[in-house]
Amino acid sequence: MANRQPSDLVGDIVDEIRDLADGCHGRFRIGPTSSG
Repeated sequence: MANRQPSDLVGDIVDEIRDLADGCHGRFRIGPTSSG
């Protein structure tokens, strides 16, 4: 098992969050959004 850098771990987490956002059709987006 190769040693992982913190940046790699963060990247994996970001990818997971993006996948969840895509699965929820961006329902849980952070920040102000224009409904429509």
